[in-house]
Amino acid sequence: MSLIIIGGHAGAGKTTCAHILSNKLGYPILDKATMTDPLATALYKQYGGEADMFSSPHYKEILALEYKCLMDSIEENLANKVSVIATAPWAHIFSDTDHTSFNEVEKLAISYDTPLTKIWIDASLT
Repeated sequence: MSLIIIGGHAGAGKTTCAHILSNKLGYPILDKATMTDPLATALYKQYGGEADMFSSPHYKEILALEYKCLMDSIEENLANKVSVIATAPWAHIFSDTDHTSFNEVEKLAISYDTPLTKIWIDASLT
């Protein structure tokens, strides 16, 4: 059993990479965008704002809930001994200087005695 997290900016190829790995390894994909974007967009609109998340005063609150959903789904799979490929921007994990956010993912992998692989996709469109 293992946990693979794939991070990168929008359009970098996270989902494409996840599909390639999933086809090779047979692991399911948990994609934050697929799991939470429709609900997050509705929440932004419900709060009276635009669907543009970055302009919402509730951005951090909703983003935290999105990652909680993803982390809970990862944990549920690991608890059932199912390897997982999880895709999300994960920028807060890969750039977190005090590693607080990464420690949450690492602790989850350790608690299930699961190897953790981090992949960061850095694609430039220029």
